[in-house]
Amino acid sequence: MKLKKHLFIRLIIMCLFASGIQDTYSFWGTKTRTHTPVTLSSEPAQKGDSYTRDRFVYGLTRVLATITVSWLFYKSLFLSKKITKNKQKSITRLPIVVSAQKGTDNKNLLKRMEDRHAHYTINIGSGIQVAIVCDGHGGTGPVEYFMCNFKELFRTHLKNNPKNIKLALETTFKIIDKEICKKGQWEDHGTTALVYVSYADTYYIAHVGDSRAVLCRETKALKRSQDHKPDEPSEKERILKHGGQIKDNRVDDLGMSRAVGDAAVKTKHPGSIIATPTITDYRNKASNRFIIMASDGLWDVIKSQDAVDRALASLTENPHNYQKAAEELVCFATKQWETKNPGRTDDITVMIIPLN
Repeated sequence: MKLKKHLFIRLIIMCLFASGIQDTYSFWGTKTRTHTPVTLSSEPAQKGDSYTRDRFVYGLTRVLATITVSWLFYKSLFLSKKITKNKQKSITRLPIVVSAQKGTDNKNLLKRMEDRHAHYTINIGSGIQVAIVCDGHGGTGPVEYFMCNFKELFRTHLKNNPKNIKLALETTFKIIDKEICKKGQWEDHGTTALVYVSYADTYYIAHVGDSRAVLCRETKALKRSQDHKPDEPSEKERILKHGGQIKDNRVDDLGMSRAVGDAAVKTKHPGSIIATPTITDYRNKASNRFIIMASDGLWDVIKSQDAVDRALASLTENPHNYQKAAEELVCFATKQWETKNPGRTDDITVMIIPLN
């Protein structure tokens, strides 16, 4: 519709310009044809000469006016494109912040940080924003492999089908899981994976495991991922159907029903533990404020609404300082762990994605 409108305006401008040129040319054509001599006579000009001059002035005025209107028209188009471009950048390039802290264990002083996070833009189309939080277990092999290989694999599958982000996400998860499970030294190691993808006015949440994404809409917390736990009805049904055993809400010492890696459990009970991500897409509304993505080091000691309330309280005291809000959530979770289980705290990663 906009294209047709612009073409119509251009057509009008061209007609005005041509008409003005014709009137101007007619003056010079008349002068060339008549060859009226210039005299010093004080007699008034003939009626024909006056009419021709008037047409010349009128035509020249229209030419100048048309040039001015044309310049203003194209200037407005340029400014419009510039504003649109800047608006797209503000949507796709989000100021993501992260705060992370390694857990402690008095029984294992050599404990390593097994949480990982990343955020970046993939330059396809107007730009695709990606943010990831992973929580490894058993070792750092699988979580490192996921983080190192996700970007290129996801980019490759997006290029093949840039409009099908869900398919690209699912394929990437499955390929990484397959490669990790091939490595014998990692058969008891695995990781959760929580991925946020934003494109235009839509964002996607893909996850495997119990790392969680929570949206703050105005002041309300809305879960954007459902923890993959063995006691969740549909997960429990699948596990039991494929011969898995659930005890104390764990499957062979694994505290989740989906994971990337963990080849030992998957080999023992094929189909019970899977790496197929749950993927959901959402439209970004004006009332959306931010998304909290975090490992279970946060969610095991605080409810979703409480986390949002604390983040909002921090932002009220320190407007737009999302980094401080993330740090305060990590600090609060650490104190909760120390009270709940002295001598041991879990790895904690909190990522906040501001939206509007």
